Amino acid sequence: MKILLVLLLTFSISACEADVKLLGTKIVDAVLFSPLEGHVLLNGSPASGAEITRIIKLQGEEYSEEKFKADSHGHFKLPLVREELELTPLNQFLASQRIFVQYKDEEYLIWNFGKMDTDIHSELGGSPIDLTCNLTDELRRVETPRGGLMTICHWRELKEHR
Repeated sequence: MKILLVLLLTFSISACEADVKLLGTKIVDAVLFSPLEGHVLLNGSPASGAEITRIIKLQGEEYSEEKFKADSHGHFKLPLVREELELTPLNQFLASQRIFVQYKDEEYLIWNFGKMDTDIHSELGGSPIDLTCNLTDELRRVETPRGGLMTICHWRELKEHR
C-alpha cells in the first residue's frame, strides 16, 4: 500500500511538472525598478548628503538593497535594475519596490510600490519630470495606470516612452 501511494505521488508530481512545461516558460528581460532621478528636500531646502536606500524584493524574496547619496543640491539618481527571468503562465511577476531616505538621524519612507509587470517606466506610466520628494510631506496614495503607489514625492508631468 505504501509503495502504491509513493508511486501515485511521484506520478502526480511528474504530471504537474509536465503540464507546466507544456504551458510554456518564457525568458523575459524584466525591469524590476525603472531609473529614477529627482531631488530630496527637508522643509523646502536641499537634503544635502541624504542617504537613499532602495530595496527590491522579487517574488517575495530579498533581491537587492543599494545605497546612494544625494548631492549638495539634494539631487539623486537611481539606475535601472533589470533581470532576465524565466516565467510561466502560472506565476505572476511581482517586484516590491521601497525607497527610504536617512537624513539628520531620521528615516523616511518615500516610495512603496508593487510592480506587477516587466515594462520600463510602468510604475507611473512614464518617467517623472521634476520629481521632488519633500521629507516633511505626508505619505499619500497615488493611483497609477498599474496600481497604487505610496509616496511623498511629486512631479510636474510624466514623459511617455514608446
